[in-house]
Amino acid sequence: ASPKPVRKTSSITLTPNLPAPIIQNGQSEPEVAVIHESTL
Repeated sequence: ASPKPVRKTSSITLTPNLPAPIIQNGQSEPEVAVIHESTL
């Protein structure tokens, strides 16, 4: 259960580095969150 919240925290850390529209879509679309994980 621990690795899942860690990934969410890391994706939130990357959010400021991404464009605003991607940030908004990331919060609403889980697919974008998967892209954040692949970026790591």
